Amino acid sequence: MVWGLVNLCDKAVVEHEVEDGLVAALCCGVPGAAVLGAASLVVGPPRQLVPAGLLLGPAYLLSLWLYYEGMNREGVSRFVPTLSVDTVIVATLSFVFLGERLGLPDYAGILSVVAGAIVLSVDNISLGGDLFSSSKALGLALLAATAFASRDVGLKVLSSSAGYPSLLASLAAGGVATGLVLSFLRLGRFRSFSSRGEEHLVGIGALSGAGYVLFALAIESGPVSLSS
Repeated sequence: MVWGLVNLCDKAVVEHEVEDGLVAALCCGVPGAAVLGAASLVVGPPRQLVPAGLLLGPAYLLSLWLYYEGMNREGVSRFVPTLSVDTVIVATLSFVFLGERLGLPDYAGILSVVAGAIVLSVDNISLGGDLFSSSKALGLALLAATAFASRDVGLKVLSSSAGYPSLLASLAAGGVATGLVLSFLRLGRFRSFSSRGEEHLVGIGALSGAGYVLFALAIESGPVSLSS
């Protein structure tokens, strides 16, 4: 529910206020990572920063960058459902790296959810029609889905050697540090967009971070493939 609200707000902002995907990712990702850091103190406290977990921060920003670039090129009702393919990628990666084996009904359910989401995003289904007005948007959706899936499975894999408070703190530290460096390098681009749009993205980022905290708790409670 939280991420559904985030998707709608995102489209309004990137379509009318901030059209640069990287600027949008930074305005959203840094506050989102900060929320994860604050959450780690609440559910923790974290014992240490995990070196491999620090890499989840850049992965978090990368997935947001791809997401916003795709959102700029395609309608939200078509682009966002296509991201549900990350469920299939998560199921595959979790099988390989975590040994999570689900029953056939479970895998059939995963495929039906993905297929249903894509069908619902298409106004007029025909064999000769294009699902996306931009082929680049489709490629960005698939890349973003892969980045999201890799980040989530990585969090679950690392949880076997570190607690979730430490992993959330590590993701937050990596995300904020990467975001600040990139923000400095792209400072000129920030000045070319509406400051109000950037403020909106900060709020969206905080909301998105809260959604990821809930998702991380879901991953902690059960298989990442089912949570996804």
